[in-house]
Amino acid sequence: SAHNGHPKAITQAAIDMSKAYQKGVKENLPHAEIVFDKFHVVAQVNGAVDEVRRAETRQGDASVQAQLKKSRWLFCKNPENLSEKEQARLEEMDLKHLATGLAYQMRLTLQEAYASRNVDKARYRFESWVNWVRARVEKFGALLEPMRKMADMIERHLEGILTWWKQ
Repeated sequence: SAHNGHPKAITQAAIDMSKAYQKGVKENLPHAEIVFDKFHVVAQVNGAVDEVRRAETRQGDASVQAQLKKSRWLFCKNPENLSEKEQARLEEMDLKHLATGLAYQMRLTLQEAYASRNVDKARYRFESWVNWVRARVEKFGALLEPMRKMADMIERHLEGILTWWKQ
């Protein structure tokens, strides 16, 4: 919000990353600093993890399909929020050899970047994440394409994501 009603005061608008929201803020709050909300960033990455899971289930052999059957919510939760039964099921999966396991680890690692204490550390962690994801996608292949798209999104919106630390 503007400080003391002063028209040139810096306003911050926490929004999701859609172009429509960005356009609306720029048109109505031309001096606003855009902050991309953590919830929306993580939600988009969760969606990408699910895309990887669905594609891997379709393309995988019977063993992969059995492991991933009815597993959507396992990969949406943080490890500390899993029930004992869910935790056991996740531990039974061969996550090291599943694209979905790698995508899940990518999501968890991205979330760790939000624990950074300052903007410089956050920038380093987000940029490192983008580079790591791209390298793993190149090595692992097309199943991880949704995660590459997330790396591209993070890179395009990095300044707005980092504004969270500048508040």
